[in-house]
Amino acid sequence: TLYGSLVASFVIMIVAFATAGAAGVLFLVMFLLNAWYVYCVRAVIPLAAAQLTVAVVALKRFPECKVLPYPAMLAEVLWALLWLWTYSVAVQADANWAVHIFLLLVFFWTSQVIKNVLHVTVAGGGGAWVF
Repeated sequence: TLYGSLVASFVIMIVAFATAGAAGVLFLVMFLLNAWYVYCVRAVIPLAAAQLTVAVVALKRFPECKVLPYPAMLAEVLWALLWLWTYSVAVQADANWAVHIFLLLVFFWTSQVIKNVLHVTVAGGGGAWVF
């Protein structure tokens, strides 16, 4: 919960001050940022709860939307592994800078395509439920 995370960050901050000293300052900053976030969003919690209720109803109507992220994650992991292998071959072959830039662009482009196909598919299910 929102307040549970605030309490947890406070406890972590106290433990960090007690055990690590200087690291406690980092956790103090994190606790203060977390407290500020809770203060800023506390007024919209009922709206978020209503939106989650609507989302659960839509997911019950289209349960495929809960399953689709798994093949997309598998595709992302396989793509990343293939790209890493390709990039390591380019590094070992001492390719010029243009090849490295091209490979980075190809990695970004393909990753975005995989993510956006999933996004559009799930949005289509939500749109079919709404309209």
